[in-house]
Amino acid sequence: MLVYLNGNKPLIVKNAKIREILFKAVIQMVSGTNSIITGDFDPSKITVKVSLHRGGKMQVLQSSSLLVMWMRSAYKTGIFQSFRTAAQAWSDFAISASGLYVVPMTLDLGGWVNLHGSDKLKVEINFTSGFSTNINANASFLDVREIKGDGIEAGVPYIRIEAIENGAQRLSYDLGDHVEECMLICTDQTKDFTVASQLFTDLNIESDKVKGSFNYPDMLERRMQEWEFASQWQARGQNWMIIDEKDAVHNGKLDVNFDPANVATGQVFLVVKHFDRNPAAMQRSYHALQVKNLKSVHKLGLGDASTHAKLAEHTRKHAALHPGLNAVASPTA
Repeated sequence: MLVYLNGNKPLIVKNAKIREILFKAVIQMVSGTNSIITGDFDPSKITVKVSLHRGGKMQVLQSSSLLVMWMRSAYKTGIFQSFRTAAQAWSDFAISASGLYVVPMTLDLGGWVNLHGSDKLKVEINFTSGFSTNINANASFLDVREIKGDGIEAGVPYIRIEAIENGAQRLSYDLGDHVEECMLICTDQTKDFTVASQLFTDLNIESDKVKGSFNYPDMLERRMQEWEFASQWQARGQNWMIIDEKDAVHNGKLDVNFDPANVATGQVFLVVKHFDRNPAAMQRSYHALQVKNLKSVHKLGLGDASTHAKLAEHTRKHAALHPGLNAVASPTA
């Protein structure tokens, strides 16, 4: 789906298994202007809301600026480093000397979302600004599409994004349960990793698995050990991964003492990834996994009547547990 400046057509996804949404910005500079993007493209001016519609209910999975959502998704990738070092020129994304740029912004949903029956994923884009007059708006656009795969939904993934107020001194936040990720995102790319730019002086984490108190040098040391090259951890600037656990933490609490001088309005965000893993959702996930495994057995030519019966049974149970999806006897999960 192509979205041009001032366009607001939503992307609707049905009957698919997805984990990512691609926002590919194709940008053509106006002929005769400087062909290098400086402040001409600003994804912080583009807002995105991703919602899941299932069983007659609407659940907002994440909502913020495209920039914050992209930075969270790209934190562990090489493209984050390109974004950081090319904040003024975006030179890594140029594909033509005439001023043509392609900027791939892949948004991670935080986990697999399996859409069946009446389910739909709705991606709403508010694109009324973000291009300067140096960009040819008629030849530039966002190409928005889902990236399909074959993963199993193990609970509905949510990305909570909270803006930190200007000059904040302290944050006490209840992270809750089923938390796999907690980050501080800073969109001010002029701030480097030095103490002069520090967002916080110290922080404290409490949960069933991860706990401890860390000052700024402690967190910097942790990040140094996570990356192979110095340029990689330096390029993250004032963006911090506080919790990153495949085995989710529960009853989490976070306290942060900020450096107020370095916290500006609209530039610092707390981002938390967690899941809704209620018993019905986990049973549904179990049956979906069994269906996937049994289908693989059939594809290998190893299935028999017993395998087919199990496949039909797990398919029926998966459908019975899925809101809005009628139970069926055939293996369609």
